[in-house]
Amino acid sequence: MFEWSDEVAYKFWNKYRKVLVIDLPAKRFSSEVIKNLKQEGNKIYIITARKNDDEWFPKELRNNIEQLTKDWLKNNNIYYDEIAFDVKDKGTYCFSHNIDIMIEDDPVNLDRLIGNTNIIVFDYPYNCDYKFKDLTRAFSWYDIYYKYGLMKNRLS
Repeated sequence: MFEWSDEVAYKFWNKYRKVLVIDLPAKRFSSEVIKNLKQEGNKIYIITARKNDDEWFPKELRNNIEQLTKDWLKNNNIYYDEIAFDVKDKGTYCFSHNIDIMIEDDPVNLDRLIGNTNIIVFDYPYNCDYKFKDLTRAFSWYDIYYKYGLMKNRLS
């Protein structure tokens, strides 16, 4: 999907965005791992490009995207300390907010994060590109938890 034209991507996201980002449940163990990270004293940020009036959402959802996102997080028991909407460059955001470690899967965001924070790549076929091969990869939320601990110890 990251190689689609804007026209194809726009049609796809307007047709399936609700199902893919609002109706689907959270990944297995995400809530549990995030709660563990919080209990260990970490600050949890949700950083997203989503925003109200986002043209990549169907018209019936556009005016309420931020609240729909918060509701989804609540309904899926995903804890966060802060949520940032309308973030176009997660690398700059992480750098300016002193975020030590970022979990990301989107290749566009991975490009922008490199050099701005430490990254754990949530592994998917679409982000296995050669330029990301040397980054720390995780294959589940408990793998993220394990690799986060290793990375945090290395940074201390």
